[in-house]
Amino acid sequence: MRRPPLRQLLIGQTILIVVLVAAIGVLVARRHRSSGKAENTPKMAATSMGRGRWSRGGSAGGQAKARSAEGSTRIPVKVTKVARRSIDASFWDSTWLEADTRVDVLTKTSGEIVKMYVEEGDIVKEGDVLAETESDKEQVEYNKAKVEVNSAKIAIRNAEIALEKARISYENCKALYDRALAIYKQRVISSEEYDAKKVEHDTAKTEYDKAVQDLEAAKLKLSTEELNLETARLNLDYTKIRSPIAGVVTLRNVERGQVVNTNYAAFQVADYDPIVANLSVPETVLSKIRLGGPVRVQAEAMPGKELTGKVSLISPIAEAGKVKVEVKIANPPGTPLRPGMYATMHLVTETHENALVIPKRALVIESDANEVFVAQDIVQVKVPAAQQETFKVDTAVRIAEKIPAEKEKGEGKPKEKQGSSGGPAETEKIVEGTVANVLPPAEEGEPAEITIALPNDHGLQKGRPAKISPLSDDGGNAATVDVESLEPRTRALKRKLDLGLSDRNDIEVTKGLDEGERVVTAGNEELKNGSILLIMGVETRSGEKTEEAVAASTPTPRPAGDRRGGGGGMPAKFFGKMKERALSVPAVKAEFDKRVNEDPSLATDPKKFFEFIREMREKGLIQPRRRGRPE
Repeated sequence: MRRPPLRQLLIGQTILIVVLVAAIGVLVARRHRSSGKAENTPKMAATSMGRGRWSRGGSAGGQAKARSAEGSTRIPVKVTKVARRSIDASFWDSTWLEADTRVDVLTKTSGEIVKMYVEEGDIVKEGDVLAETESDKEQVEYNKAKVEVNSAKIAIRNAEIALEKARISYENCKALYDRALAIYKQRVISSEEYDAKKVEHDTAKTEYDKAVQDLEAAKLKLSTEELNLETARLNLDYTKIRSPIAGVVTLRNVERGQVVNTNYAAFQVADYDPIVANLSVPETVLSKIRLGGPVRVQAEAMPGKELTGKVSLISPIAEAGKVKVEVKIANPPGTPLRPGMYATMHLVTETHENALVIPKRALVIESDANEVFVAQDIVQVKVPAAQQETFKVDTAVRIAEKIPAEKEKGEGKPKEKQGSSGGPAETEKIVEGTVANVLPPAEEGEPAEITIALPNDHGLQKGRPAKISPLSDDGGNAATVDVESLEPRTRALKRKLDLGLSDRNDIEVTKGLDEGERVVTAGNEELKNGSILLIMGVETRSGEKTEEAVAASTPTPRPAGDRRGGGGGMPAKFFGKMKERALSVPAVKAEFDKRVNEDPSLATDPKKFFEFIREMREKGLIQPRRRGRPE
């Protein structure tokens, strides 16, 4: 085959390089245009107090583009309320658990195992019999020793009787001898009579001394026989293999019928209440650990649970820069901890009480600083340009929401309650907020836009009219702004934090947050400053949902064109609008709130909600919607 000329190859390569360069240029231009648009999106600016507020830089035209770029897309997130609790800093290490005491039970005699009383895993007390060896010979020796002891006791009783008789005989002979001696000196009796009395006295004394010796010999023999009896009893008891400690039988090395020798390890018994863990702690941490200090224990055998132990021993010496620390954990019967299991010990080195705490997962991973997204409820209101100076940033304002009059059931159509002037009676709900941002007019003659930060429990309803005025207002109407329809929203506000102690899941906040504020814990990867939030749940510290979470996770309308299903297979847009329309009636809203407190599933279960709507229609609080006619 003929190869193409070198010139054609060079031309082809040149054309290919030009095409690639042109394609790269197009991609770079597109990215530059998209980044230019991104610069006009809403941003947050930090105030002098370290809190964020909404601000938009650039020209009036850029601000107008920013308004249109906000859109209505809400990002689903989960939040957690900032709460106070104690938090600990700790040194942690993982190790194997050990029994506090472990002993081998040895046989004390040789012979055949004839009885077994325990198996591995049985709980025993100190002195309990675990097994027995043959004991016929030892039993005979014991019985024989008992007989010998009884014989010795009888011999002692006989010796005591003989001694008593010898004592009486001696005392009589001594009295006669003393009398004979006295009259012999007076030469009343002959020497033959005196010698006879002396012989009787000496004989009686000899018999008395012998009786005393016989009694001592009998007592000595009894002591010897009692020692023999105790030896026989011990030899008999040695045929019973007893546990030297209270604990659990962890090993059995004998079977019935097996012949064992003396000092054979027949069983192993361990006491693991408390159970022990030995750690190697760096010497740099040693100064923060004390005897009796608390230790949090997490074992793989008990997922999701935490036990408490205490530091029971700190070694007086260090090896290679580490010190042995012993931890004891209470482990009563029924607790699944066993020697040989793997566990993690958290030795508490410092504790802060009543600290502000948030989950670690709330921290923004992409940020170099310690930042979180705060879910801030806001309402944006347009004010005349002349009143822009009245509503400055950080100004406290009062929002007076107008609540429509309730309707009562009567003949025919529902009628409104009449006020004192004959018109429908209205009530007001007062909520205090703070101006978070002021957006100047985009063009001359247009109104300014202020952003008001609301408290978490504001309770303002979408679509209701309201009056807004500064709290410093003396009651006049010069600074009052009438709003035809409130549109409360929840936005993401990035906040910088100063952090303190941390444990496995949570971290302490020393500056930047207040108790009760809501931080985003799930879904913050897609957030930017000013993003509109859809709160799907409010998590507690354990991850469970609160009652507020049930209400927050109620299906709500999604942007047009979004046909994703809501609860119970119903389109979320239809379910949300139906719910919003029904709850716009104050009496229905009040009854709904009461029912939700009793049964939170009413807020999310379409079937239960339909039954509620049917009941409200039967009571006349909701008028049936007819096709082809305006409501």
